[in-house]
Amino acid sequence: MRFDFTFLAAILLSSTAANVIEPQHAVRIEDVTQGDDLFKRKGGGGGGGRGGSSGGSSGGSRGGSSGSSGSGGSGSRGSGSGGGSRGNTAPGSNAGGTSRGGSGPPRAFGGGSYYGGGAARPYRSGGISPLGGAAIGLAAGALLFWPGRWLYGAYLYPYPNHYVFHNATTNKEESLPVVCACGTYEVCGCDENNTTMTELVGNGTYDALNKSLINVGDYKGQKTLLVNGTLPNGTTADGPDEGAGVGVGMKSLVEAAGLWPVVVCVIAAICLA
Repeated sequence: MRFDFTFLAAILLSSTAANVIEPQHAVRIEDVTQGDDLFKRKGGGGGGGRGGSSGGSSGGSRGGSSGSSGSGGSGSRGSGSGGGSRGNTAPGSNAGGTSRGGSGPPRAFGGGSYYGGGAARPYRSGGISPLGGAAIGLAAGALLFWPGRWLYGAYLYPYPNHYVFHNATTNKEESLPVVCACGTYEVCGCDENNTTMTELVGNGTYDALNKSLINVGDYKGQKTLLVNGTLPNGTTADGPDEGAGVGVGMKSLVEAAGLWPVVVCVIAAICLA
């Protein structure tokens, strides 16, 4: 009887952990090529970086500025939760989260509160955003006319609401959907945030866009604001040191899976057997 309950507990924990690590709703875009015309760029400019990933989403602050504090992408495929004792701040870690003092490019928007993609807290690309945004994907081989391109594909985060702004050129109010994207094996900073969008869009004209992080294109046949939320691996926000030990990570995993009641019941059953 003891063996049966232990075996059941192992199955429950392993299957749920797999779902937490690889969200079922996160679909990756792979094999980015130049052959398909799925995204059609509006106007000129707004080129992306070369290599594995585009510049990160922390740079610049006002519309029209071109600086970016993010990485240019190394083209390496490595990911994971970091190496050695450095945890989520290690150069190869795409775990995101927080660490004491933070690491990587700082939050440069909203007075130092947000990354360019809108998130206050970085997270693993493909995971659920801090505000609950789920990643989706497009068909393989799609050409992404984003403010950046990714050698190993990307995850898309469509924002729930349109962004409303005043276009100084037309002197009219415009409302456009927003889609943020992050490189597959990198840290992500995408989350719906009007504060960062205001700084990225500027006065609403194409020339005023902060094209290191945002551009305009056609997504599913609709004019859309395309945001690059990629952050370099090892990026963390200032906060509790989440990469200090394995115990913290396992606790977070079980809490995220909602398994505490199951674990308690299984342990009680084993003890009573």
